[in-house]
Amino acid sequence: MENVNDLLVKPEYKGTGIYKNIYHKVEYHELNLPEELSEQFNSWIGWFWDNFYNPEDFDHLAHYDHGRKLAIKLKEFVGDKHKVFYDRDEILANNWKVYFEKGEKVRMHGAFQEAEEWYLKAIELEPKDPKLYFNLGTVCIDQKKFDEAILAFEFCLELNPEHAGAYNNMGLAYSEMDEYHLAIKYLIMALKYTDDEDTKATIYSNIGLKYYTLENYHEATKYYDHSLRLRPNDLETLLYAAFSYKFSSKFEKAKNAFIKLIELEPENSEHYYDLAIIEFENYGNIRECFQLLEKAIEINPNDPAAYYNLAEGHLNNEEPDAVIKVFLRAVENGPELTEYFHHKGILFEPEIDFLKVREALKIAASKGDEKAAKWLRENHEHIKLHFKKGDFAYRYFMGKAHGDSRSNLKLLKFEKNKST
Repeated sequence: MENVNDLLVKPEYKGTGIYKNIYHKVEYHELNLPEELSEQFNSWIGWFWDNFYNPEDFDHLAHYDHGRKLAIKLKEFVGDKHKVFYDRDEILANNWKVYFEKGEKVRMHGAFQEAEEWYLKAIELEPKDPKLYFNLGTVCIDQKKFDEAILAFEFCLELNPEHAGAYNNMGLAYSEMDEYHLAIKYLIMALKYTDDEDTKATIYSNIGLKYYTLENYHEATKYYDHSLRLRPNDLETLLYAAFSYKFSSKFEKAKNAFIKLIELEPENSEHYYDLAIIEFENYGNIRECFQLLEKAIEINPNDPAAYYNLAEGHLNNEEPDAVIKVFLRAVENGPELTEYFHHKGILFEPEIDFLKVREALKIAASKGDEKAAKWLRENHEHIKLHFKKGDFAYRYFMGKAHGDSRSNLKLLKFEKNKST
């Protein structure tokens, strides 16, 4: 039977136990302990042993805290001479992992400043571990301390020049500082040391986004292509890729990307709207454009841009009465949806019958469209008193009162063509 006087503190858990060999459980009768306390102590030993082959996953700090509480109880039975208890500071000072894990825990709860302090304490004890500098840099990014983050990642890379995560996070830090060319440089370095395909897809997408932000759409498409080959259904990448294709005149690829987005997110009205614009602006497919905008409105009846673009499409297709109908549909779904109609003056284009506009404005005003009501209050009586309905001066004043110089110019052109 093991002599109680021979039981020593296990070096790496100094102050939290009284056994020297984890293969031997301590029986309560050996120490003359209460059975409940002995069982708790054996459970604590088993906790460590259960994680013996997975040390990276082992919660050292929780193990210490639990063991310390047991040690206080054990001290009552075996005394100080068996070294069952040491001060917490003495234990922490000899175990950088405890500092590190404390930092990890508080960071998970959003205490970034406190986490930074724990990482710095760990680095004092273990200045050669690149992981500590990497975590320090990451928690500095969390606090928007980008200069300090970059310095930490540089220390990490001095210790491990192939640390893909450090290159990647340096790229993110430079990106937050609007240093996009430097961001791209370090993200490309991260690619060099990354084998995981999913991680590569993310980095390619991030590089594409930096070029997109720089309005270098042609270069952006190259990296989005790489990312989509590895992860073809990534929604964010597909969306930015679609606009990059569009802005670099790769219209067919843009169209296909928006179609793919609709397949993946059929209830997202914005994808139908974006595809409608491509169909109209780049292919001249006005009917397809109408169908897509109608679908966008069906999915989201509260999208003012969809109503306006549908109305503008009808105007360009020489269907002025349809413009009024779309306006009234917007009014029915909420008077606030008519903002674009008032702001851009589409109702006051010369091709549209002003009498119908006036009636539509009256309906809008009765349903709570304040801009329509205001226009009618400020302009209707004055126009009625001074001009005949339908003549050029009446219509010109109507455009001028609305403050829409574009409409005025179109009116002048319209009247000129009519007179020749």
